[in-house]
Amino acid sequence: MIRGAKHVLFTLMLLLGLNAHAALKVGVDYDVLPRPITSESPGKIEVVELFWYMCGHCYNTQQPLNKWRASQPKDVAFRPMHVMYGGRSDLEGHARLYLALKGMGKLDQMQDRVFAAINEQHVELRREEVLVKWLVDQGIPVDQFMNYYKGFSVGAQLSELQHICMDNNIGKTPTFVVAGKYRLIPGEAQSHEEMFAKLSELVAFARQAESHKK
Repeated sequence: MIRGAKHVLFTLMLLLGLNAHAALKVGVDYDVLPRPITSESPGKIEVVELFWYMCGHCYNTQQPLNKWRASQPKDVAFRPMHVMYGGRSDLEGHARLYLALKGMGKLDQMQDRVFAAINEQHVELRREEVLVKWLVDQGIPVDQFMNYYKGFSVGAQLSELQHICMDNNIGKTPTFVVAGKYRLIPGEAQSHEEMFAKLSELVAFARQAESHKK
């Protein structure tokens, strides 16, 4: 009897989970990117945050985002991605900073510091002399950083970022993309708690979609 009750409870929980994922509506809660973003975490559900360091919304999202990331299971990977558009010189300096830190393996360590420097302390990190002084203060090897910052590979990556943003019409930051193709559509006047709850639903939806392929 107990065993049968457990089976009924499990089935009910499964159905409730399926119904929750089914509540996500394409065009309302998410849409599908025309050009998928290639994952850097094979075998995991990758969540990409498209952001701009100078975006106040992105800055205000960082603390709740960090909490959300810490709560995710091991099959979920996270990757920030700085936006880039053609003709936007105001974005290029920040995008280069992001790519150089990423190349050095320092992005996780420095991400919150960069956001704070730009949005709280109003440090103009797009000016090279200011950037160099700030890097020294942060204990970052300047010569190594500049090899990335001014390197050919960063130039190529800037071009790739531009194509991703233009081809997918990334017009707002932050934008979250799950499993390379499911773009979260945030609701108007939505709280961080509501947004990240919906993002968790989209992750579960992507996990279910991937399991059906196997």
